[in-house]
Amino acid sequence: MIKSQQIYSPQNYVMAMTGECYVFMHNCDIIDEIHKCLRKHGVEDENNTIWDYPFTEIEHVVEQGLDVVLVDISGYGDGEWKTEYRWFEVPEDFSEEAKDE
Repeated sequence: MIKSQQIYSPQNYVMAMTGECYVFMHNCDIIDEIHKCLRKHGVEDENNTIWDYPFTEIEHVVEQGLDVVLVDISGYGDGEWKTEYRWFEVPEDFSEEAKDE
């Protein structure tokens, strides 16, 4: 189930999942950096138990009943701006109210 009506930045997603603030560089592999932060805080292990899916995989996300939020991972690649969104898993009990407290 989609757990939020908002689109998260990578920083906001990691903060919601770990409680810690991170700043990501535009020239890094943002997906890899997100997973490193989640592992550092014990949210996932080295096998990437928190999955992410391309935006176009919404049918798979819905069919599997996954709890996800949408994360904007757009950035520069090969000297050009690339717009990209991905679905990132969140815990079943994830709520924006809990995040804002």
